[in-house]
Amino acid sequence: MPVDYQQIREQIHQKVEQLGDQAQVRQELLDEALNLLRRYAHRQDDLRALVEQVSHVTQNLRCAQPTSESLDSAFAGAPAPDGWILLAADGSQITPDPHRAVEFGVINTGLFAFKTGAIPRELVKSEILLFNELYPNHVPLGEEMLALQRDLRERRLLLEQARQEQDAENLPIFTLTDGPLELFRQPQGDEDLKKAFQAYLNVLAETRRAGIGVAGYVDRPRSDYVVALLELAKLREAQSLSAAGKERPLWGVRDIDLFAHMLPPGARSAIFEIHSLSAARFSQADEALTLCFFYLNVGTQEKPYLVRVELPRFVAQDAQQVALLQAILLDQCRQMGARPYPYALSRAHEIAVVRYEEHQLLENMILMEIHRRGGEMQRESHKLSSKHTSAGGKRA
Repeated sequence: MPVDYQQIREQIHQKVEQLGDQAQVRQELLDEALNLLRRYAHRQDDLRALVEQVSHVTQNLRCAQPTSESLDSAFAGAPAPDGWILLAADGSQITPDPHRAVEFGVINTGLFAFKTGAIPRELVKSEILLFNELYPNHVPLGEEMLALQRDLRERRLLLEQARQEQDAENLPIFTLTDGPLELFRQPQGDEDLKKAFQAYLNVLAETRRAGIGVAGYVDRPRSDYVVALLELAKLREAQSLSAAGKERPLWGVRDIDLFAHMLPPGARSAIFEIHSLSAARFSQADEALTLCFFYLNVGTQEKPYLVRVELPRFVAQDAQQVALLQAILLDQCRQMGARPYPYALSRAHEIAVVRYEEHQLLENMILMEIHRRGGEMQRESHKLSSKHTSAGGKRA
């Protein structure tokens, strides 16, 4: 049966009606968070000690950790220098589907090379996964492993291309990916995941040794790392620190709500470190890989737009590298006009994306090769066929 739009309409009306009251509460929480930020702006050592104290009793603590910069800092962006190289990579994949006529996976990695004063270059690397490759250790290849392999290939391709650029040019190079550097698809007990994650860390370490910049760009971030840090201060003031990790007294306020009040166009926030179980794996492997971040206003005075930029400590501790990264990102975002986003990342996505028509073509190529070699031809499952029938013969 189709969606009952009348039921949905009534639910929308009721839930949107509640927004007015929620907005008032959220504004009060935001005012309190801003007050805390200003009071603790220059108490970085105190806050670092507080995070350390709480982390001993709250394993799942996830928050920002201050560096040497004041919490309320706003660093203006400078014009981009004349010579630099930005390598942006993005990946897409076809997830194996056992209901299709043939089960296969694809990892497609696109790279866009932008050098000032030169014609941009594009590169794509495609890899198909078939048969035994889909069942490592006799277990079906999961989405977590496929996504981790995609991230790993992005970083490997960036490092490979950056080394080639270094051989030909004597210009600063930054590598950029879409999304956080922190990986949430991290190994628990899976040995294959552990190996892939270690390979990812190794590539980052090699990139550092090569003197190449690294960053991840998070568009429209919903994170509240700094807010969570301020909550610890609030709980301590209320002598309720034992509730850390359980109660969220400023829940609903995001970091971008805070920094929208203090970052003019082009400015970045202070640099913070990420304190979390997943982020700890980076610093445990190599302290230079400790994950850091700052917020950057890539919008205008009329339309501020804040993004989060993640970078490893070896970049974060180099003031010139940070300033260059800020200038490059602002330059890239300006090229996209009213919808600021790094041009190079946008192009890398266009290069990497696998469209449905390509999915179908690849499936047909595999089936034809199996048939040519005398193999048995398979058909899609009855379940998938019934879905296509109910969709009027169109594939979902």
